[in-house]
Amino acid sequence: MRIGLRIVVVSCLMALGAGLARAEDAAMKAWQEASTPGEAHKVLEPLAGQWSYTMTMRMAPDSAPETTMGTTVNTLVNGGRFLKQDVRGEFAGQPFEGLGYLGYDNLRKEYQSVWLDNMSTALITSTGQNDPATKTLTEKGEHSCPM
Repeated sequence: MRIGLRIVVVSCLMALGAGLARAEDAAMKAWQEASTPGEAHKVLEPLAGQWSYTMTMRMAPDSAPETTMGTTVNTLVNGGRFLKQDVRGEFAGQPFEGLGYLGYDNLRKEYQSVWLDNMSTALITSTGQNDPATKTLTEKGEHSCPM
């Protein structure tokens, strides 16, 4: 009787172990699929390189526009998962430097970015979508502003 019980217990443990192994395999496969760059990440590729920019903005709706210029070096990092943006220029007569990361979240099915620069102590985050028809990546976010 004891041998029969041991065989049942051992069989149950083996079945449980096999089930756990299958669950781990499924979880690993899901993780690998979620972390592998895909078509949405290819949108980042043409943005890589060294660029010059000119920016025009108004500090208030009724103020005169201000124009500033600078450069950005954009680099694909982490196996093409993210675009690192290293920006240098001038803003409001002061040296400007900023750092941003842009990527696509396979699970949330959205582009996400984080931005920080020497003109603020805030991290600016945004999310958005790409429109392949117009080749437009639109992001929206909120950040704190003293003005």
